Amino acid sequence: MQLNEQLWSIVQESSRQIVASNVSSMQEIVGESALLVNSRDPKQLAQAVGKLLVDDKLNRSRRESGLSRAVEFSWERTARKTLQVYYQVCKA
Repeated sequence: MQLNEQLWSIVQESSRQIVASNVSSMQEIVGESALLVNSRDPKQLAQAVGKLLVDDKLNRSRRESGLSRAVEFSWERTARKTLQVYYQVCKA
């Protein structure tokens, strides 16, 4: 489980099933691809991992969602967005 915001490693691995802490902007980062739990509650963590292990439908939907989400955080897309900002700043 991720206790802090390691954005890129989470999103790049989002083709895997993720259980993440519900802190800060984690929900925005992982979207629907992760089960979010209280990072200080081991019982919640165990329940979330258990759900992913036994619920094939949930497992599959989270994996598909993760793959779609990962595209939004690709290095190519990030570079394009960064260039757009640079162009806007230079025009100002």
